Amino acid sequence: MRERIPKIILVGGDMVILSLSWFLSYWTRTKLVPLFGYQINPLASYIKALPIIIISWIGGGYLYGLYRRRKDITPLEEIQTFIKSVLLGAGIVMSIAFLFREFYLGRSVVLLFNIYTFFLLGIFRLIYHKVERELRKRGYGRRNVIIVGAGVTGARVLQKIQDNPEIGFNVIGFIDADPEKVGKKIGGVEVLGTPDKIEDLIKKYQVDEVVIALPSMPRDKVMEWVAEMENTGVRFRLVSEAFSVLSKESRVELVGDFPLLELGSGEVSPFYPVLKRAMDLLIAGFLLILTIPLWVIIAIGIKLDSKGPVFFKQERVGYKGKRFVLYKFRTMFVHTPPFSESPKDENDPRITKFGRFLRRTSLDELPQLINVIKGEMSLVGPRPEMPFIVERYSKWERKRLDVKPGITGLWQILGRKNLPLQENIHYDFYYIKNRSIILDLMILLKTIPAVLKRKGAY
Repeated sequence: MRERIPKIILVGGDMVILSLSWFLSYWTRTKLVPLFGYQINPLASYIKALPIIIISWIGGGYLYGLYRRRKDITPLEEIQTFIKSVLLGAGIVMSIAFLFREFYLGRSVVLLFNIYTFFLLGIFRLIYHKVERELRKRGYGRRNVIIVGAGVTGARVLQKIQDNPEIGFNVIGFIDADPEKVGKKIGGVEVLGTPDKIEDLIKKYQVDEVVIALPSMPRDKVMEWVAEMENTGVRFRLVSEAFSVLSKESRVELVGDFPLLELGSGEVSPFYPVLKRAMDLLIAGFLLILTIPLWVIIAIGIKLDSKGPVFFKQERVGYKGKRFVLYKFRTMFVHTPPFSESPKDENDPRITKFGRFLRRTSLDELPQLINVIKGEMSLVGPRPEMPFIVERYSKWERKRLDVKPGITGLWQILGRKNLPLQENIHYDFYYIKNRSIILDLMILLKTIPAVLKRKGAY
């Protein structure tokens, strides 16, 4: 609840300012009657329209990340996000005025509202962030943090946190695998214990976040550790640049020059599943209709190139372990064992000539649009895996089954098939922990250049 308070203040403040701007715009227009030469419509119409405007405006700002609490955000990024949200809000209000003509909203009032909104919301945010930084410097609203790793990296992270009190971290202590370090102090902060004691220490000191400052620690160990401690309710951050490609859309906070990648809680907005399904149906349906002529051409090419069916069907494991039949265009000779290892290069003898083209262009995956429409898959998510591989999953790897599998995902845009499976699963784990509509849209947009470059597509 403590972390939600800033967001509640921002949303509540924006709602008040939007209302103030709306009535101020109406009042201004009434004072300009001599200039316009005619009276403005009754106030009752504007009062009826206000709830729709506020809900739509706040919803648009939420989609643009206006209420995402990122402490590392630069003033320039903050301004860019704010301007985008205000422009979106202006478009929304003008659309409402056009679509809901029964409100009789004057164009002059809508224009004034957009101007007042820009300036008043800007002033509110400047004041809010100024107060927020000052409160953090004085120790209010800080998050209790434990740093895992009392080595050089951990010490530098501590130093950066101490040098930047406005980020709101209160370091309780260190955890280190070396028992000889327990009880000693680094930068005035004590090494509280070894990793096997972390759950007890989290409860004892009411820890909010754990920063893992062990660059050499294998990622599968990190993910397994995080999965085992999900019941503690803490957030985990990694000192890592592994996901820098996600740019400002990822949850990365900078502590000095250290990028701290946040592994979120995995919780999503109650609207997320509905919006995601609507997006899947809309985009998949549109692409399916658009590419029907291409399907016919591909089917003819497959038939002319080699004997066998047009489609390749295979059982895969989806959401909550439910099995389904995945569809693809056939790219291999029919005598190829169905559960054999995927090709590692384009010269694999199992791939047909036309199949090489389909795989390089990712056109072989078009039939999965049917899986999306049926609700077995999503456009974005972890790749659906074969049953015998899922049976070997560890506890943290099984987290992939907590969401619907997808046609594309983080590992596809960050490297695609030239990454080994274990690397791909790390990216899937990050996606599951931090999924949102904004992240889904970003992945879809980044998939286009990844496919055009044909990077790692075999």
